[in-house]
Amino acid sequence: MPKPGPLYCVTDKELYDAVLSSKQHFSADSLRDLARTRGVIYSAADDRAELADRLSVMIFGSKEINAIQAEFETAGRGEKTTSFRLNTELTQADIKQVAEDYREAVGDQEKVVTYGVGSAGYAVDLEYTDIDFSKTRLRQRQTREAHIEFMIEEGHTIVTLPATEKARKTAEKLREQLCARKQTDIGLEEINFSGITDPKLRTTFFIKLISGLAGLTLQDVTRVKADREDTSNNNSENDEEAEKGDEANEEMLGIVRAMAIHGQSLLTSPEYQTMARRGFFITSITWSAKKTVSPYEIVEFDAEFDEPASGTGFKYGLRGWYTQRSGEYTKHPKPLPPEEKKGFLGVIERAAIGAFRAVQQELAAQNQDNGNPGGGT
Repeated sequence: MPKPGPLYCVTDKELYDAVLSSKQHFSADSLRDLARTRGVIYSAADDRAELADRLSVMIFGSKEINAIQAEFETAGRGEKTTSFRLNTELTQADIKQVAEDYREAVGDQEKVVTYGVGSAGYAVDLEYTDIDFSKTRLRQRQTREAHIEFMIEEGHTIVTLPATEKARKTAEKLREQLCARKQTDIGLEEINFSGITDPKLRTTFFIKLISGLAGLTLQDVTRVKADREDTSNNNSENDEEAEKGDEANEEMLGIVRAMAIHGQSLLTSPEYQTMARRGFFITSITWSAKKTVSPYEIVEFDAEFDEPASGTGFKYGLRGWYTQRSGEYTKHPKPLPPEEKKGFLGVIERAAIGAFRAVQQELAAQNQDNGNPGGGT
């Protein structure tokens, strides 16, 4: 008699923890919809915790549990993109060869699909299993996808990818193989402030970014996070530092919004000068901008650093856009069509690299004035 396979039973607590762990995937409305499919109608007054508690004691079969797990594998508006530039004009043949070599090297460990994109691009799509034991049990093993795209332009190649550890490692391996194929160290250009510690220059980068999107005019700034270089590891000061950080976020948001809405000069304002003297600089920002041509959609963007204090791991994304209906903008942002999203991500990438180069030029000018020809501050 064959030995039965392993059995797994989802407990009430595991189901409760799973649906409550992500408001993005399971809002109160989606939980009510889930209950409705099982013939149960809950009041709109019930909050998420109450709904999750009631749903968790229902009986769910394997298909229903798999459907819940699949929801977490669906990328939402929180998914971020990152990018870097290879300062060499590669060919599709170069990228195709290293992509196929990578696919053969990983074998059955992950699914890899490679293909050309138009006449000047090449893409590598990954499907892999992401394991994270720090998450609630139903979310520890998830199937993930990553789209890595190489776009060849005059004099350089832009590489865009999801801001995940797996995608970054894969893109780095592909870059190393390209270097080996070309038998040279291909120059890499990316947004990295680890060598630029001046708080004014770090804030300048974000200001140039949000005001430098081609074909768009800045409308509003809705969220700002500020940080400063860590000067103490004393745990007794953590609460006080967190409170100061919250206050700094609010102060910086007010200053940046005044710049965005009323056209005030940020870097010369007394309020900002005070923040800069205290060592605070912007590390994350959410803003909206309106297209300069009809039908004048308003697009919501965000950009931030994975490691705020060191200024590394730059990533960006689109939260959605507001379209017009009968002359009025929609009240809530809607997801962008894929082609529109790709176009706007390209706009951010070009604005970001332009802003970073401008900051590097300012740093070089400062060093020259101070008699220091090297980098850093």
